[in-house]
Amino acid sequence: MEREVTPIKQSEVPSIMKLFQDHVGESLLIMKGSLLFLIGPLNAQLSYVVLAIVIDLLFGMRVAAKEKVFSWSVFTGKVGNKIFIYTAWISMFNALDMVAGLPNTARNAVILVLISMEIFSASKNTAKLGYGKLASLMENVYFLITRDNPVTEKQEASTVKQVEGNQEGSKNNDGASV
Repeated sequence: MEREVTPIKQSEVPSIMKLFQDHVGESLLIMKGSLLFLIGPLNAQLSYVVLAIVIDLLFGMRVAAKEKVFSWSVFTGKVGNKIFIYTAWISMFNALDMVAGLPNTARNAVILVLISMEIFSASKNTAKLGYGKLASLMENVYFLITRDNPVTEKQEASTVKQVEGNQEGSKNNDGASV
């Protein structure tokens, strides 16, 4: 004896897409709320941190490819570690702002430090790519902008010699010696 199967009406079954949208929407809202709680407002400053990270990672990839040591597993590991560490530091300084009643002062300071670290890392990678003079000049510009003491010519010459010593015989894109 066969059982009779009755078809289910479309109106009786909730749309899978609707269920998915509701679930994803709720999950994103919870994630955004958690992120806002941890790192504070999602503003342009955080976008610039991400931009600085991406630029430095691109320079790092170029250096690794030049040195023939590039590995996707190492790359993804470094990206993951950097995201975790930077998020943790921004969260701690955001917490300091909240506890002390500061208007994002500590958070902005740590963001400036993180961007500065990315600038110096990109500068080192630029030098490794054969542009030691450019890297040194960019560091000087950074120091001038931040009103710190710019690198002296003696320090600059020392940096350029160190980079050139590490890259003896390498050429820049024009084919000239570095």
